[in-house]
Amino acid sequence: MKIHRLRITGDIFVEVRTEKGLILGTSILKGSFKEKAEPWIEEAFKKYLLRKGDPDVDLLLLKREGVSGDLWRVYERLKEIAPFGRTITYSELARLTGKHPRFIGYAMKVNPFPILIPCHRVVSSKGIGGFSFGREVKLALLKFEGAYPLRNP
Repeated sequence: MKIHRLRITGDIFVEVRTEKGLILGTSILKGSFKEKAEPWIEEAFKKYLLRKGDPDVDLLLLKREGVSGDLWRVYERLKEIAPFGRTITYSELARLTGKHPRFIGYAMKVNPFPILIPCHRVVSSKGIGGFSFGREVKLALLKFEGAYPLRNP
């Protein structure tokens, strides 16, 4: 397995774990890391890092093992309706997917591909809501993407 790290903003990094051309998972890290990534990872995230849109990563490159069909359908729908710079509430995503809002919260919590599957863009109707990597990081990502202050909820 190879680990690639790219600085998103300030001290926030995305870590991409790959093996044989597949993306095994991603994480968001806060701290000071030496940036290192193979050129194809840098190219895939170029648009995102320039604040021009989502990373150019084919979802077929994501290793879906262990991700149920229900979770994957929520993730695919989220990608369609909350592109770069937009947010959606947990309840709205639940309505659009036919799932319970608690299932949506669970799906965001267990998302193995943050940034690629933009769980940070799912917000509460009363604010930004929670985030596995901390509310401070979620707020920084939403600001980076121009989605804060919140306009949609």
